[in-house]
Amino acid sequence: VLLAGHLAGTAPLPIYRVEQIDEAVRVLKERGWQSDRVVALPNGPCYLFQDPTGVHLAIYENCRPDTDQKFAGIFDT
Repeated sequence: VLLAGHLAGTAPLPIYRVEQIDEAVRVLKERGWQSDRVVALPNGPCYLFQDPTGVHLAIYENCRPDTDQKFAGIFDT
């Protein structure tokens, strides 16, 4: 679970990991999705998308796979 207080709205945002972010961004844009924001996750770049009907999702590429180990056992309260 990724908690992000800097994103607007109250609905959950599905975030999908992709193998090649540039290719995934290209395909989504070709299908009518609009990317209005790019954010940096600890694991890599994350693009926020919205389709023509208003559905939101995000994709990211795991460019730094060792990041999960750095955060192992750390919990914010």
